[in-house]
Amino acid sequence: MTYKNGAIFIGLFPGFISKSRLPPGPPPLPLLGNLLQVPRSNYQQYYSKWKGLYGGIAYFRVFGRHFAIINDPEIVTELFDKRSAIYSTRPVLVFDKDDYLVDLAEKLAKLTTEATEPGRWLVDAFPILQYLPPWFPGAGFITWAEDAKLKCQSFTRAPLNYVKEAMATEDFTPSFTSEHLSRIPDNDTDGEDILMYAAASMYSGGTDTIVSVMKLFFLMMARHPDIQKRAQDEVDTIIGENRIPNATDRPFLPYINCIIKELLRFNPVVPLVVHSPEKDDFFSGYLIPKGTWIMANVWHMTHDPQAYPYPDEFIPERFEDHTHNPTGKVQPDPSNLVFGFGRRICPGRQFSEVSLFLAITCTLWAFSINPKVDAEGNISPLNIEFTTGHTVHPKPFECSVVPRPGNRILLIKQVLE
Repeated sequence: MTYKNGAIFIGLFPGFISKSRLPPGPPPLPLLGNLLQVPRSNYQQYYSKWKGLYGGIAYFRVFGRHFAIINDPEIVTELFDKRSAIYSTRPVLVFDKDDYLVDLAEKLAKLTTEATEPGRWLVDAFPILQYLPPWFPGAGFITWAEDAKLKCQSFTRAPLNYVKEAMATEDFTPSFTSEHLSRIPDNDTDGEDILMYAAASMYSGGTDTIVSVMKLFFLMMARHPDIQKRAQDEVDTIIGENRIPNATDRPFLPYINCIIKELLRFNPVVPLVVHSPEKDDFFSGYLIPKGTWIMANVWHMTHDPQAYPYPDEFIPERFEDHTHNPTGKVQPDPSNLVFGFGRRICPGRQFSEVSLFLAITCTLWAFSINPKVDAEGNISPLNIEFTTGHTVHPKPFECSVVPRPGNRILLIKQVLE
């Protein structure tokens, strides 16, 4: 093969790199790579098994695209934190309900799942396909990308526009966006653009986490009445029934905080956190090619029995001291894993944590959550099952939400009036 022909070959097949220099992984097939070994569901559980087969980091490829799975938090810290100058980019694709904002957020999450599925887009392996006309057979990805771009643009503008409209009526709740918007001079389009992207990042980084965790919260409270009872006792002792909980109560409700940590650990909303190196890098003697999709398997890290004994059991007490902790040791805070790493840590983390505390505490203060029982006395199943995708949610289930006695519901009605 001549130098010229070799250059053309590598350009068409960027995955053609000496396997001896790459991290270990499953053997690929010609052209297809490991396409047939990429799961269509439960990615995180499937890749978790690779820890025992290939070690903390495993490599695979689909067509010409490089992928690496990290199942070791120490490797994640080394690459995403200590080498964040290299690993702070996202993988580059060739094509980039009644509540309007919630509806947009759900659509954006769906688009992200579709866009990042390994092997879904042939154009990622053969970039020359991006120049095909939209009507060409097999070029449906172009129409998909144009539609996705419009949805992303709508989502980016939505939080800022929502606040601007509310501020115009002078009937709005002060927020990060309203506070900064009031300081931006008129006609300062650059300032508004910066705030627009900041608000969209915070909102997108927090909403999906809150929705998924709250679904799991209702499921687990219905399944574990003993945990719910202890949490309600704590809330009643500190707050009572004559006022609604607020954010200043958080330091005084340690068991509520343990429940939140366990919810985040039990089901990381984003089980695979993806970064990409902006240049070739070496780790432990292995080459990590530029542009590799490096996926930190957060689910594996929060279900590693060495770090979290009995990982498949819902045990908020694992984050308490030895007095109540049945596992025998206080375990690491999963918040340091589930919100991302390095410079790409989730910008909505503080928003999510405070919102979850308020939602969970207020729910336990006002309501009791029980299994649903029909007229014949049959109890609706409360199975622990999750969706598949970039973000993971509990599958639909039924439960009963009953108001607690006292002044609680009256206080809520007064606030809403």
